[in-house]
Amino acid sequence: LLEEGRRLAADMASLSGEVLVLIKQAARASASLPMDEGLRRERAAFHHTLSLPDHEEGMRAFLEKRPPRFNPPLHCKGTLER
Repeated sequence: LLEEGRRLAADMASLSGEVLVLIKQAARASASLPMDEGLRRERAAFHHTLSLPDHEEGMRAFLEKRPPRFNPPLHCKGTLER
């Protein structure tokens, strides 16, 4: 179980921090909303990710067949989100 947790943490650490924050916010909000409203908010969050610098970096990295170099979210630099 510990190894699986470490793998999951490593996978999440390789993702865009900005997108992870949006996913977390959307998941928390959706839990207390009617299904259609939750899906609408998740869709809006997804469309917002398309305008982020990390989206461009992710696409560029994919095309160049290299790991992406994502920036930490501006509001999380130097802090741990709880």
